[in-house]
Amino acid sequence: MSRATIDELPLPLAIRAFNVARGLLGLAFRRDFDEARLLARARRITGLEDFGDDAFWTPLRRLLRALDEEAGLSGFGRSIMGAHVVRSLAGRLRVEDWLRRCPEIGEARVVRPLFIVGYPRSGTTHLHHLLCADDRVCVPSFWKLRAPTPPPDRRVAHDPRIRRAERAIARGLSLTPQLSRLHAQSATAPEECHFLLDLAFMNPLLPAGSAYDRWWQKQDLTAAYRYHARLLALLQWRWPGDHWVLKGAFHLWHLDALVRVYPDACFVFTHRAPEQVFPSAASYASVRARAFFDQRRLDAIGPEIADALGRLMSRGLEHRRSLAAERFVDVAFEDIVTRPVAVAERVAARFGYRFDDRSREAVGRHAAAHPRHRHGVHRYDCARFGITPDALGRATQEYRDFARDRGISLLEP
Repeated sequence: MSRATIDELPLPLAIRAFNVARGLLGLAFRRDFDEARLLARARRITGLEDFGDDAFWTPLRRLLRALDEEAGLSGFGRSIMGAHVVRSLAGRLRVEDWLRRCPEIGEARVVRPLFIVGYPRSGTTHLHHLLCADDRVCVPSFWKLRAPTPPPDRRVAHDPRIRRAERAIARGLSLTPQLSRLHAQSATAPEECHFLLDLAFMNPLLPAGSAYDRWWQKQDLTAAYRYHARLLALLQWRWPGDHWVLKGAFHLWHLDALVRVYPDACFVFTHRAPEQVFPSAASYASVRARAFFDQRRLDAIGPEIADALGRLMSRGLEHRRSLAAERFVDVAFEDIVTRPVAVAERVAARFGYRFDDRSREAVGRHAAAHPRHRHGVHRYDCARFGITPDALGRATQEYRDFARDRGISLLEP
């Protein structure tokens, strides 16, 4: 790539033109996040009425207020987030309809799911793909998470939702092509399970440090994780597997609620040098901010990210100390990159999951086909985003002490 960094690349003309048009016609869009209007659209799209239990109403209303009054969304961002809310409401209506018609789905248990947690940008995505390479596990593929109903069926060779998901990804990349360098995505690849929390409206959708973000962090997510479990039960009904492999750094905020719902959950904790994690996360946030939010200074994003990641890890370590050590295995970024098959085997052995020759072959094949830097080398600089050495040190001291005490390498291969 050129010397310009990802966050410096210009926004596509379509987004800039859309934002200008929405700015000129702003008064015409004052009802973007009107609750009654969004609910009516979802009901009209689906022909359904029942949204299920009442736990989602408070987070929905808090999110709508944040989107309308607090987030500083661009015209493009308002349009996209309004459509996202309608899609989530419609998804919830369809899920409730299936659970009502097939009550056996809701009675099924999700047994010993594996969650990959750790700092964002610490190898969680690569490890997720490696552990999902064996098709005998339950894989949260993007197309399934995006449209969980009708329940996916392993016997259906060409589900039309795959093609629709591919088109959605292509549209997204045409508008924000920079994101493809930071987070590879495909319709059939595993994706973060935050999509399932969308239907409970308990997902950290807005920038780090926002009022909504801090509100979300303080909530009890037990009800949201119960809905998460109902959705996993629906997804595995016609597509069973050995166990689910899920991932998301955001789970660290609420491990207490997660284990109340999944008492036998197991966790892989990924580790990487904060000097790489923090500016990488800030770069991702800056690209997203330029597309969806009013222009924000790069040197303001960095301190917000540093503060949020510091608090995220502190909360995660606090929860971890309250849980049995046998629930966790620690994996260094260096090992994920240089010894992928050994890492996958160590994770399986730790928790007693199946890992045989077929598993080794699948993981090795995926690792060989997806070498590091295949989309180019990304250079990250804390100073560019206003993250000073002192700020980095304050945000990461507890984490560094934790890694040192357990002999975890934070080296970059």
